[in-house]
Parts: sequence; C-alpha cells; structure tokens
Amino acid sequence: KTWVDVQKKTFTNWSNNYLKERLLSVKDLSTDFEDGLMLCNLMEIISGKKVGIANKNPKMKLQRIENNNAALKFIRSEGIKLVGIGSEDIVEGNLKLILGLIWTIILRYQINMGEDSSDSPKAALLEWVRARVKPYGVTVRDFTSSWQDGRALTALTDSLEPGVCPMNELTADAERDTNVAMDVALDKFQIPKIMDPADMVTLPDDLSVMTYISYFRDYLAHNEEKAKELAERLKRTPVAGQCTASGPGLEGAVAGQPAHITITSRNAAGETLAAGGHPFKLEVIAEDGSHAESSVTDNGDGTYAAVYTATAPSAHTISITLGEEPIQGSPWSVGVTGACAE
Repeated sequence: KTWVDVQKKTFTNWSNNYLKERLLSVKDLSTDFEDGLMLCNLMEIISGKKVGIANKNPKMKLQRIENNNAALKFIRSEGIKLVGIGSEDIVEGNLKLILGLIWTIILRYQINMGEDSSDSPKAALLEWVRARVKPYGVTVRDFTSSWQDGRALTALTDSLEPGVCPMNELTADAERDTNVAMDVALDKFQIPKIMDPADMVTLPDDLSVMTYISYFRDYLAHNEEKAKELAERLKRTPVAGQCTASGPGLEGAVAGQPAHITITSRNAAGETLAAGGHPFKLEVIAEDGSHAESSVTDNGDGTYAAVYTATAPSAHTISITLGEEPIQGSPWSVGVTGACAE
C-alpha cells in the first residue's frame, strides 16, 4: 500500500459524503469520473450552483470529454487554478491527476473556506489544531507522524466536548484508540469517518489527514455560528418576566374615562427591544367579575399602548400577559373612582 491508495480511499469517501445527497456514489475515482457526470454533480452539490451538464447520457468519448470540459470550466470560473489536468486525463483515468484535482477542490471548498489568515491553509489548520490540543499536553508537529499514536486525535475529539473522549482511557493500542476517537467524532459531532484508522496509524498521508481533521474545525465554526445566531435571536425575543408596564392606568382610573398604560418589551437581559410584533394581552376585571373594555396597540418600536375603560367604581385587577405568561409586576390592583360631577 502507498500514499496513493490511502488518498484514493479518503478522497473517495470525501466525495461520497457529498454525492449521497443525490443518492450517487463513487467506487473507483479512476473510472467513475470518466463520463463527467459525477464530477459535474459533485461540483453542483458542493458549490450550490448549476454547472450545466452537456450530455446527460454520454455514450461516446467526445461526449464524456464535453462533460468533463464543462466541469473543469466551472471549476476555473470559481477562481480555482488548475495545473496539468485536462478533460482527457479524467476520461482516461489518470488517477494521480484526478487525486490532484479532488485535492484542489477540497482545499478550496473545505480547508480554505472562509480562511482569513495570512498563513497557508496547511499552516492555519495546524495552528488551530495545536491550540485545541495544547491543554491536553499533546504536541502536533505535522499532519503525518503526529497522528500515528491516537493521542492527538483523542485530544482533538475531546476538545469539542470535554469528557466525550477522555485521554485517561487511551490503551496504547494506536489503531484501537484512533478508531474509538473516530467513532466518537461520528456519533457525537457527525464528523464522517472518511479515513481508515489503520491508514492514519500506519501510513498517514498528509492530504488525507488534513481533509479529515478539517471537519473538526468546520464543526466548531458551525456551532459557533449557530450560537451567534441564537444569541441574536434571544436579543430580539421578549421574555415576559422582564417586560415592564407603567403609566397612570396602573395608579388609578376614573369610571367611564380611558386609562393609559405603556408596555415595554424586554429581552432576557432586560434590554428594551427595538421592534414590535409580540402578543401582549391586557385584561381588566372589576370586583363583580365583569370585564372592562381594553385594547393593546403595537407602536412598532418595542413599546405598546394599552388602554382600558372601567364602567363603574370599584377595585379592579389588571393583568398583562405575554403568551399566557404574566409580565413583571402583573397583576396589579387599581382603584377606580366615580366621575366628578360638574
């Protein structure tokens, strides 16, 4: 077995992780890309754009070349520089050139995706790994020998969620420990097992290892992005217990005259919201159980104008709720007096 065998297996699995979206799969990179359809489909899935397949049922060599030309033209249009490979190389199954092509695609769409470091993609990924495993006392020098004992992968896996892959459970059986870490990564973080544990231990090809390890960074970046989105949503979401009300209508009212209250929507941090659209409800009940006429108007700026009109003098209970939950201070007991005679 050589690095070519390892890379072929890893890159096949990487391709299939995308192609499964269309119920497609590659068994042999040197032959399955021949008609151009797989490459076109792969590029459409990974880029989210249309490639424009020239021949959907290619029978002749010329048609297969046209399909691969379409794929390569699209790849170049994405700003990817291709060196030393043409459509005929793919049709003729030149494995090393096809592996080089796949690596170029991986580098562009996965390893270098969103990378703003001045370092090379390899150096940036290596620095990221070093920072993640440093607290575990693990040193990573490269994407080859540093991964052969299973310690680096165990530490990296555990760093995504401390406790899921403890270092103190390492067995000194490198292949077993690597397999356990890969299984945990798949089960806990949906990181696809595109690389064979035995290959990482006995013949770690640096491009294969980089491709696999980049999924860990992607997972963390995706989770951080989700956390930011959640935080932004929470900022825009009112919490009943934080929302407040004020105004003369909470201090008293006169029968037959409108009494006004201002409701202010606030998020979990107590910050006033800048927009409306939330279902506040005002209910005013007299001692005899009758309901006063009431309404809530959305001002569109995070505040709401509430008004009620009591019909007779008595103590009234005012309740303001958001989604059936009482806001801060609700309910209030307010006295309603009779109108003064002129």
